[in-house]
Amino acid sequence: MVALGGVQLSILEIILTVGFLSLSVATALCLKRIAGLQQQVTTFQCNASREIKMVNQGAIGLGRRFSLLEARLKKSTAASAPEPVKASIKSQVSAFELIHNQSIDASVSEPVGNAKTTAHPARTRKHKTQAEQSLSRWMSEQQPA
Repeated sequence: MVALGGVQLSILEIILTVGFLSLSVATALCLKRIAGLQQQVTTFQCNASREIKMVNQGAIGLGRRFSLLEARLKKSTAASAPEPVKASIKSQVSAFELIHNQSIDASVSEPVGNAKTTAHPARTRKHKTQAEQSLSRWMSEQQPA
């Protein structure tokens, strides 16, 4: 037994008291650390939600900007007529094309009585876009021969 301030304590009581005090200090430190971590999580969640909101608003702003640009582009293309599609210019004419062109010229120069009468559909305006050309080509292919 040990006498502390007139109180006699056994070694077991001293060990238990020191253990209890150290556990109390450790618990207080852990609670303080948990409170700090909770504060960090709360701050991170607040910042993350703020950033997500800004990103979403930015995406909405970009979407609105793109739709505005598309509307302006459509309006400007509707106002100005598109240029006709230019045919690719060949630098050299093949021998087959020369012979073919000569035969066409010869058949055109034949007298009218010998020429076959064929019904050609009336030609409309020149197609202005590639899409219109493709559509007319597809429609002519679909017609029965």
